[in-house]
Amino acid sequence: MIITDDFVYIHYPKTGGSFVTYVLKQLYRYKKNYKFLDNLLPKRVMNKVLRFQKISNRIQGFIDTNIHRTCHDIPEEHRNKPILTTIRNPYDSLVSHYEFGWWKTHTEEEFGFRIMEKIKNKFPTFPDLTFSEYINLWNCTLLPEKFKNVNLKSKESIGIETFDFIRFFFRNYQEVLAKIDKDYKCYVNHQTYKADMFKVHFINTDRLNQELYNFLLDIGWERKQIAFISHLKKILPKEGGRTEDQAWEKYYTHELKSTIRKKERLIFDLFPEFDV
Repeated sequence: MIITDDFVYIHYPKTGGSFVTYVLKQLYRYKKNYKFLDNLLPKRVMNKVLRFQKISNRIQGFIDTNIHRTCHDIPEEHRNKPILTTIRNPYDSLVSHYEFGWWKTHTEEEFGFRIMEKIKNKFPTFPDLTFSEYINLWNCTLLPEKFKNVNLKSKESIGIETFDFIRFFFRNYQEVLAKIDKDYKCYVNHQTYKADMFKVHFINTDRLNQELYNFLLDIGWERKQIAFISHLKKILPKEGGRTEDQAWEKYYTHELKSTIRKKERLIFDLFPEFDV
């Protein structure tokens, strides 16, 4: 999450957040760094310098939590500000998570050591899984674990993308999950979910440069100040990104794509351009 004087940016995982964070730091953050003076100035002088830097940062109105936070975590004093976030096609996002590989090394850390026994029994080759097996891992093993503290009768009605989307952008998300569990089709078809959402401005990862530029222009930044965004190349996390030959379409069979379409239909209903 990044908090500026103008808005709050919710860093939704694997949707171009590194790019947005870089841009906002160029625009908002106080750029001077006085730490290199630590060994050159008397302590009392250095304290004054650092105090000035702290005040300057506060004036600039830039707070970077350096972590993924949801709309629920926005501090009370900033909840009246517009909310900006990035959104990605679920088909593409699932492939991105799969190739990023966080699940290979952090599953036990997130879910506890007991989950590993279940995984090894069902997926003996873990973490060497195909993409289809990875989806199955989430739908049949990991997602039900996430639902443990939610009062649901059916634990297979939605996919992980929809679960996370609801957790990040819906008020009272456990109540929303219960509504979905009761009648997912009705909840989506009647679009009653929109009343349960925070008011969020979404920009598409596939059009990140232009849509971020347009948003900043709309809130008052001058064209010359944000012109660099239009020509800025992708900014990847330190772990890197996918290669050009790893297009998401190559990962899906017709059957697997149909499964994802069904489980993530709330997102596809909200963003019909993703349903390709």
